[in-house]
Amino acid sequence: MSFSYIDYYELGLVESRTTQVVDTEHVYSTGRYFNGPDNLFRKFNTDANYIEYPQLNIFTSDKLDTFIDIYYIYFIKPQEIGALKKEFDLNYDPRIRDVGQSALKNRATMFPTEAYFQNRTLIEDHLYDALQTALTPYHVTVPQLFLGHVTIPDAVATKQLSSAKQFEFNAMQVFDSQAQLTRRTTDQMVNAINNNATIILQNATSMADMVVKVAQASALATVSSAKNSGLRMLYDALNVTRGDQKARLDYVQSLLNNPATTLHVGYETRFLASGK
Repeated sequence: MSFSYIDYYELGLVESRTTQVVDTEHVYSTGRYFNGPDNLFRKFNTDANYIEYPQLNIFTSDKLDTFIDIYYIYFIKPQEIGALKKEFDLNYDPRIRDVGQSALKNRATMFPTEAYFQNRTLIEDHLYDALQTALTPYHVTVPQLFLGHVTIPDAVATKQLSSAKQFEFNAMQVFDSQAQLTRRTTDQMVNAINNNATIILQNATSMADMVVKVAQASALATVSSAKNSGLRMLYDALNVTRGDQKARLDYVQSLLNNPATTLHVGYETRFLASGK
């Protein structure tokens, strides 16, 4: 009756059977102790304490009613078991459950519903931080937290799906309007390009005609100048000075240059063009 035992997963504080006074100054670890028949150990678990909140009801930042599964473990800090006994005795676990649940529900309101499906790692990190902060005054440490299944009520899911469909429909309408505007703008640009091409072609054709006419006029002027020079040389060579003589020579020259007229010139034939 004088021996007291502490298992490998426990820590203990000595308690008097008669007075029920607990010595919170000295913490005993695993072993067998000769404490006398009046003393026993008030024991605390030092292994992992597992807590789960299945279907924890939360409200997201978009005011939707959502259910999540949360699991975490906590360990009592061995050096703070005396303080834990003074404050909560052996009723620390229910208190930790309540405080942890409140902290998780408060932090959960920071995020929209879609984040619980699309960014679970971020949610876990924030929930863990909130839980660790809330439970630090309770002489425990939380090494891990897990976010489990996320459930949206059917009515909420149906409403959210309808909203998503309406959003997509509105987006499609906007895209259709933008596409029509783009097509009209493109058609205007095409018409402008075609009009510019037509104007450029017309200008090029007009310029080409002008160049041809200028060239023809220049060629005619060159031929006329050469003809005049040739006539002057001819008049000088034949010693033709009178105007009527020049006119007759010019007439003969015109007949010679006309392909429709056959003119023979010789000593015995003066003119033979139309049988006269």
